[in-house]
Amino acid sequence: NALAALPVLFSLLANALVVPYDVMDPIDPLGPMANGHFLSALYFTYPWLHGLIWCGVTFLFGGVTAGLCFLLGTRPRFTLVVLLTPFLLYFGTYLLERLAESFARSQRLELSPLMLANVTTDYPNPEWLVLTELMILGLLSLAGCFWEVKKHELA
Repeated sequence: NALAALPVLFSLLANALVVPYDVMDPIDPLGPMANGHFLSALYFTYPWLHGLIWCGVTFLFGGVTAGLCFLLGTRPRFTLVVLLTPFLLYFGTYLLERLAESFARSQRLELSPLMLANVTTDYPNPEWLVLTELMILGLLSLAGCFWEVKKHELA
């Protein structure tokens, strides 16, 4: 968890050393944040609070990603597969979304957990979408952990 959030926090603090504190201009077309992105209204009024909240979201994404390793079990002979489970799941959803993008030309939401781990994405990522994906991935992690504990209790 902290392995994902600490670099974001250090980047935020290092950025504060060279960039003066200023409220962002929502009309700037070159700005990284657009309407519909995660807490975009907060970004334009209180950018530090937005940055700290995003560090917390990154911490949660790191936690559920680490928990996804329990989906395939903890057998020593499957160690590489267990460790690659989050990567394969995230990259697979990313590829499926990009494949669907080639067929649909309309504006849509960002669904890939790999892309939702970024502050700004190609498509809007509203708060409800980020929190829903965190809950779904958290429940998958919890189910994997529960299954492993249940399997070892019965054995």
